[in-house]
Amino acid sequence: MLLAMTTATVTITQRTATTVSAADGPPMAEIRTPLKLSRGLPISWNSEEVVLLERSGQIVSFEPAEIEKHAILQESFSPHTVMQLRGTLQEEFGRSYSVDGSGDFVIVASPGTVSKWARVFSDLQKSFIQYFSTRGFPLKRPDFPLVGIVFRSQGDFFRHASEQQIKISPRTAGFYSVMTNRLYFFEPSGSAYDQEEAMATIRHEATHQLAFNSGIHQRLSSPPLWVIEGLASIFEASGMTERQSTTARDALINRSRIEVWKRLAKRPDQLTLLFESLLRDDKLFRSEPDSAYAIAWGMSFYLSERDSSKYSRYLQQMARLPIGQEYPSSNRVRDMRNELPGSSAMLVQSAIRYIDQISVE
Repeated sequence: MLLAMTTATVTITQRTATTVSAADGPPMAEIRTPLKLSRGLPISWNSEEVVLLERSGQIVSFEPAEIEKHAILQESFSPHTVMQLRGTLQEEFGRSYSVDGSGDFVIVASPGTVSKWARVFSDLQKSFIQYFSTRGFPLKRPDFPLVGIVFRSQGDFFRHASEQQIKISPRTAGFYSVMTNRLYFFEPSGSAYDQEEAMATIRHEATHQLAFNSGIHQRLSSPPLWVIEGLASIFEASGMTERQSTTARDALINRSRIEVWKRLAKRPDQLTLLFESLLRDDKLFRSEPDSAYAIAWGMSFYLSERDSSKYSRYLQQMARLPIGQEYPSSNRVRDMRNELPGSSAMLVQSAIRYIDQISVE
């Protein structure tokens, strides 16, 4: 989602989105509308839109016409601490939920399951950090506590999304919101297969949250969708949260994507054309989502496993994209070619051979 940014406010945004310091933070603003009072760091203020980054990490936007009053405060901006956010979340969700946390995560869930979910996300974060440290990617510590909301039921999950005016499809099992910086899902149920599919979705969405808060992606910038979704799809595999040194390579295969990948791989020329379309724009995710996700996973998995140094440099290039600006097709292709030289056909053929080799071991 792109917001209308002025040149002056982009400079502020780039500073705060990278590292927020309580000691030298810029002053906060206070905005009053008929419905609420908000405080935070102004990251966009123009004739079309006013955008605040709140201390919780949420981004809120207003139309200038709805603002009744505003003021610049003497207070410097600093993120909420874990303890401050725990209290806020407990008040927001009430005593029928508990709030717990481990590492950088703060989890809201039923009292009987909150400790379990805190461990799940702590383990995922450890695997995430290990994965990128072994590939030479410099992660940063999240500026804000990472909030995960685990609803007791699917009905509660959809009711909350409706109340917050968040549009999701009826098949959604969980999602990460760039605007709220929160992860939302509900307790998995059903058969063992259904529960594992739900856990794959949870790992996928939690990877989005970690990536957008660890310096891999920048909130409100626009990296190619195949980069964002490909990385998250790598972590759908259950083997990604196990110790890599003792995990068989085929356990790292994404079983939800491999069948579509194999079908596409039977026609390498067509797969290459589809991959090139993903390099140019994100339209394939709308027209052929199954193919788009499978290709994003396959190419990202191959690059991260077999060409990790180049893949790391490419991700770092994507992390430096200007916030609030479009990313033209020509620039997308140019940056890919600069960091991952060689033809698309060569990359695709190498990916097909590698995935073929380890998926039958």
